[in-house]
Amino acid sequence: LHRLIRRQRQMCIRDRLNYILIRESFSKNSNDERLQFWSQYVPYSTDAYRVSASECLVIEFEMYSIIEFTTKTMGPLYIYRKDIFEKFVKKYLKRMNNTELRHSLYNELLQYATERIIHHDNWQYKTSRYLMAHSII
Repeated sequence: LHRLIRRQRQMCIRDRLNYILIRESFSKNSNDERLQFWSQYVPYSTDAYRVSASECLVIEFEMYSIIEFTTKTMGPLYIYRKDIFEKFVKKYLKRMNNTELRHSLYNELLQYATERIIHHDNWQYKTSRYLMAHSII
């Protein structure tokens, strides 16, 4: 019982830290659409971390990793199977600046992405449907 309580406490702390990281990555403005969108999925995530060199945020789920750009220029979000992300994509995040990474994700690494979603009309709906259809959430 004590292990279960400790585990639940750890999950609550992790969720809170991930939420704070997501909030600080996008905007302190609570109306930011990416902040509002990703905040609702924090309980499903296993980790989140920001990479300052490339100005991106990685949100990890059990089997998938998602890259979101934190700058005003944004860029599309990319979804990868976690094993593919770890093997082929992750190493680029710290080596490249924002422009270089966005170029590489589209031109060289797009073959590894399971989905690329542009932040235009209805991107939240499309992303939610994808997350549900692939049992990410």
